[in-house]
Amino acid sequence: MDNGSLPHELESQLRDACAELDRRLRQGAECRAEQWLQQDANLASHPEAAVELIYTEFVTRESLGQQPSTAEFLQRFPDFRDALQEQFQVHALINTVDADSQAPLSTKHPAFPPMPGDRERTLASYELLEETARGAMGVIYRARHRPLNRTVALKMILAGAHASRADLARFRTEAEAVARLQHPNIVQIYEVGDTGGHPFLSLEFVAGGTLAQKLTGNPQSPRYAAELVTILARAIHYAHQQGILHRDLKPANVLLALDGTPKITDFGLAKVLDDGDGQTESGAICGTPSYMAPEQAFGRTGGTGPAVDIYALGAILYELLTGQPPFRAETLLKTLSQVVTRDPIAPDRLQPSVPHDLATICMKCLQKDPRWRYRTAASLAADLERYLAGEPIQARRISSSERVWKWAKRRPAVAALLIVMGLATCALFFGNLWYTARLRAAAAEAQYERNQARAAAGDAEHQRNQAQAAADEARRQRADAQAAAIEAQRQKAQANRQTELVKKQYGFTRRLLFTIQLAQVEETWKSDPARALRLLLDEERCPRDLRDFAWGMYHHLCRQDRMLSSGHARGVAAVAFAPDGKTLATAGGDDATVKLWDAALGSLRLTIAAHAGRVTAVAFSPDGRTLATAGEDRAVRLWHSGTGKKQKTLRGHDGGVLCLAFAPNGKSLATGSRDRTARQWDVASGKQLLTLTGHTAPVLSLAFTPDSEMLATGSEDTSVRFWDLATLASDKERNTLKLDEQGPITCVAFSPDGKKLAVAGARRAAVDLFDMETLSLQASFRGHVDRVHAISFSRDGKLLASGSADHTVRLWEVDSGAQRYALQGHAGPVQSVAFARSSQTLASAGDDGSIWLWAVGIRAETQRNNQDLSRSWSGRIVAMAYARDGKTLATGDHDGTVKLWDPVTRKELASLRGHAGPVWSLAFSKDSKLLATCGEDGKAKLWDVPGRKKIITLLANHRRVRAVAFSSDDKTLATGGEDGIVRLWDVAQRRERRALPSLGKQIFSVGFGPDGNTLVAGTEDGRVRLWDLAAHRERATLAGHQKAVLFALFSPDGKTLVTGGLDNTVQLWDSDSLSLRATLLWNAGYVFSVAFTPDGKTLATGGGSRSGSHLPGEVKLWDVTTGHCHALLPGQTGPIAFSPDGRNLATVSNLTNLRFWNSALQ
Repeated sequence: MDNGSLPHELESQLRDACAELDRRLRQGAECRAEQWLQQDANLASHPEAAVELIYTEFVTRESLGQQPSTAEFLQRFPDFRDALQEQFQVHALINTVDADSQAPLSTKHPAFPPMPGDRERTLASYELLEETARGAMGVIYRARHRPLNRTVALKMILAGAHASRADLARFRTEAEAVARLQHPNIVQIYEVGDTGGHPFLSLEFVAGGTLAQKLTGNPQSPRYAAELVTILARAIHYAHQQGILHRDLKPANVLLALDGTPKITDFGLAKVLDDGDGQTESGAICGTPSYMAPEQAFGRTGGTGPAVDIYALGAILYELLTGQPPFRAETLLKTLSQVVTRDPIAPDRLQPSVPHDLATICMKCLQKDPRWRYRTAASLAADLERYLAGEPIQARRISSSERVWKWAKRRPAVAALLIVMGLATCALFFGNLWYTARLRAAAAEAQYERNQARAAAGDAEHQRNQAQAAADEARRQRADAQAAAIEAQRQKAQANRQTELVKKQYGFTRRLLFTIQLAQVEETWKSDPARALRLLLDEERCPRDLRDFAWGMYHHLCRQDRMLSSGHARGVAAVAFAPDGKTLATAGGDDATVKLWDAALGSLRLTIAAHAGRVTAVAFSPDGRTLATAGEDRAVRLWHSGTGKKQKTLRGHDGGVLCLAFAPNGKSLATGSRDRTARQWDVASGKQLLTLTGHTAPVLSLAFTPDSEMLATGSEDTSVRFWDLATLASDKERNTLKLDEQGPITCVAFSPDGKKLAVAGARRAAVDLFDMETLSLQASFRGHVDRVHAISFSRDGKLLASGSADHTVRLWEVDSGAQRYALQGHAGPVQSVAFARSSQTLASAGDDGSIWLWAVGIRAETQRNNQDLSRSWSGRIVAMAYARDGKTLATGDHDGTVKLWDPVTRKELASLRGHAGPVWSLAFSKDSKLLATCGEDGKAKLWDVPGRKKIITLLANHRRVRAVAFSSDDKTLATGGEDGIVRLWDVAQRRERRALPSLGKQIFSVGFGPDGNTLVAGTEDGRVRLWDLAAHRERATLAGHQKAVLFALFSPDGKTLVTGGLDNTVQLWDSDSLSLRATLLWNAGYVFSVAFTPDGKTLATGGGSRSGSHLPGEVKLWDVTTGHCHALLPGQTGPIAFSPDGRNLATVSNLTNLRFWNSALQ
C-alpha cells in the first residue's frame, strides 16, 4: 500500500501503530486494530492509514496461522469495506494457489494426525487403515466400518475443532450436496458425523485412483475420451437436475474404479442452483484455473450456472485428447489471463489424430460466452453419443464471419474504426462511379433531347448533394471512431494504473514478508541456527533480489559449527565431501549403508544400501559425478552421486577392502585390502590395472600424489611404501618407510603440493610430517592423548586436521607446527575427517554416530572480528572511517590519537598524534592517500597516509572543529565547527578558498553531494542547510528536527539525504524535491552516527545515551526503501562504518572496543 500521500507526521504515527500491533500479536496478546483507531482519531479519519493498519493485523494473524477470514474484517469495518475488498482481492491473487496442491504454510492449531498410532487407529465405529490423500482443508483415510465390515473413504477437516467457519461451511456443503445425489457415477455418502471435535464424512471408497493419475500428460484414444466424458456428462446432468452445481470439475476430482468406471467426487465448492446465499463471496475466484470457465475467472458467482460445469467437461475432454489442459501458464495470474482473453488451440491441431467432429464438440464446450456452449450437460452427452455411433453431430465449427464478429466484440474500438473507414471508402467510390455514369448519360441525351438537359442537370445536382451528405456522414463516423479510440486509450491508461497499483501492493507485501522472516531469524539464530538458516534460504519469503546486508550478516552468523544426527545404526566409519562442497557422504560402518547429505542445510538427500557387510570407506571422483564405496564384502562399488544408481562393481580382492582413493586426474582408483595388496583400477572400464604386493599385513591406508603418478600405502606391518605408477611397475616399490614406533599405519596423506607426507599410526598419539625429497622426518604434531585414526590437509596446505581416539579433532598449522584449535564435540573415538574444497568447513565422524561440520573459516574470522583492537587505549573511540580502497581503517580517540588499522589482519599500522583533545571527525580522500582530521583543539589537519605523517595544519587557534569532509573530486575540503562557519579549502594549494556566511550556530556535520556542487551542514538549532556551491547561494533550509542535528549524509546515488541527532529521530529526505519521505524513530537515546552500504539499500544507525552514561547503545540496520528495521545489534554504540566492498560493518562496543560484522551476501 502506497503511503506517499500521507503527511509525514501521520505516516510516523501509522508506522509506530503497525509495528506495535504486529509486536503484540506475536507476543500472544488478544489485540485488534480497533484499539488504535478508537484511541487515535487522526488515524481513523484517514482511510489510507486506517486500511493499512487493518491490513497489518490481517497479514500478521495470517502469518501466525490464525486463518483470519476476509468476511470478518469486512463486517468489523463497514466504513472501509470497498478499500478493504480491493486490498484483499490483490492479496488473494498474489497468494492463492490450487487448494488441492498446496497446504498452508503454517498453522497455530494442531491438525488431525496423518496416521494414528496403534492405540488410536479408530474413529467412532471406523478403523483407520491408511492415509490416501491430503489437501489444504482435509485429509482422507481408507477405513473399515466395523459394524458392516465395509471399506469406506473417511474424509476429515485438518483443523479439527479449530476449523474456520469457511472450512465448516465447505465441509457442510459437500455433505449436503453428495447426500442429495444417488447416481452410479457419483461417489456416495454413507454417514456424516463428529467425534472429539473432528467432523467427518463416510464416503464410498474407490480403489482405482484418479483420472489425473492416469493421464500424467499422455493423450488417450479419441473413443475412450468420448465414452468417458459421455458418462461424466450424464452424471453432471443428473446433479444439475437435483439443483447441484459442482464448480470444480477436473481430472483430480474424477475417481476410477478398478474396472475403469468413473465416479465424480469433491463437491466442496458445490453451489445449490436456487440458493442465492452461496458460501463463496462475490469477487472470489473458486475452482482450478486450467479448468475454470471465464466467468469463474472473473470471480462472478452470481452469473454462474450449469455452463461452468459444461466448460470444465470440455476442458477434461481436451486434456484426454491432447495430454494437456486448454490453458496452463507459468503462474496462476497468467493462466487466469489466458482463460479470459485467449481461445484454446483446437485439439486436432495439437493432435492430428483427433477426429474433426470430436474436436468440434470439445471447442463448443470451451466457448468464452456461456450462450455458445451446450445448453445442458445432457445435450453434450447426446452429441458425444452421435459421434460414437457415427451419426452427424449438432455442433459445428465457428464460421469466418462468426470469428470476425467475436473478434469485433473483444476489440470494439478498432472494429468500429475499420467499419467506418470501409463505409466511407465504399460510399465515395460507388458515388463517384454513379455520378460519372449519370453525367455521361446526360451528355448523350443532350445531343438528342435538349429540352431534357435541364432536368438531367437537376438530377445530377441532386446526386451530388446526396454524395456530399454521404461524405459528411462518413466524416461524422470517423469523428465517432476517433472518440472511441480516445476512450480506448483512456481505458488502457486506467488499466495501466491499476497494474502499477497491483505491482506496488505486491512489492509492499513481498518486502513485508521479508521483514517478518528476518524478525523470526533474529529471534532464533542464537538458539537454533540451523532453523534460522532454513528461514534465510526460503526463496519465497527471502527472495534473492531483496537480500541485503542484514540477511547476509545473519546468514554468516548461522553458519557455525553444527552437529548432525547421522541416522546410521551404529558409528560412522568415513566421511567425504564432493568437490563442490555441497554434498557430504558418510559410511555407516556396521549398517552397510552410505548416506548423502546437503552440507549447507544438514538435510539427508539419499540413502544407499551399499554393501552386504560393513562399509569401510567412501570417496568422490574429482568431477563429483561418481561416488566410490568399499566394504568388508571384498567389493568396491561405483555409484552415480546424484541419483544413487549403481554404475559398476569392482571385484578382485581376496579380503575385505579397507581403504580407497581416486587419483587426482580422475582416471584411476586405488584400493587397499586385508589380503595385503593394493590394487589400481581403471575408472571408465572398471578393469584392474595393477596389483601391488609387498606388504606382509593388511593395507590400512593409501594416498595419491597430486600428479597421480605415485601411490603411498600404509600397512599393519608398520611400513609405508611408495609405488611408481607412471612405469606401471606392479611389484617394485619406489621407497619404503619403516615406522615401527608408529605401529600399524592407520592413515597417510600428501600435502596439496606433494612435497610433504603426513603419517599416523596406532601406537602413537601424534602425526609425523615427512619431507618427500629426503623422506626425513620434518615435524611431529603432538597434542592428542590417544592414537590418531584420521588426517586431512586443507586445500591450501596451510592446515592439517587430525581425528583421534581421545574424542577430539585438532587443527595444526603445517609451517609452524602449532596447534590452532582443539575441537570437542564427539562422545567417542573420531574415525574420519575431511576438509571441504573451500577449506572453510571440516567434517568429522566417529563411533558415537554423530557427524560434525566445523566452520573453521568462520571460527578464525570470528576471532578476528571480536578482537579488542583498542585495548591499548585509555580513552574512547569517537570517530571512524574506512579508506576508499578498503585497505585502511582510521579511528579517532577521545585523547587526541588517530590510529590506522589493517581491516583484514586487524593489526595496527600507525598511531598519529597531533591533536590535543578528542578527534571529532575523520575523512579519507577518494584516492585514499590523504586523511583529514579535526578536533576539540580547534585544529584541522591533513595527513599523508602512505607516509604515516602530518602534512599541514589548516586551522589553528579557533574554537573546536566538529566536522570535516572531502568533495567527490578531492579538490575541496570542507570544515565546520563551534564558530558556525563552513570553510572551503583548496586541497592542492593547502589554503582556504572561501568561507560561507556564518550560520550563528555550532555546526556538527558537513558533507558533499555526489555531484560535488551541493554542500549540506547540520547545526545545533535542529536545522539542515544546503548550498549550491556552483551558484554561490544557499539552496534551502530543512527544519525537521527539534534538537541539534549531529549528522547529515547523502546516499551513494545521491537520491536520499539522511539526517538525525539529539531528538531521537532519523529522517529520510528526497534530495531533489527536499520533501520528507520517512521518519525513523529511535528508542535508545540520541543518534550520532549513520552509514550507507555501497549499494545504498541498507542504512545503519548507531547511538545511545549521552556521554558519561554507561547505558548500552545499539545499532540498527534499516531497509531504505520501506523504512523497516531488518536487524538490531544491541550493546553497540557509535561511530559506525561500512567497508567499501559492503562486506563488513565496523561498530564500537563498551566505548573502546571495535567489532566487525561480516555479511555473506557477496
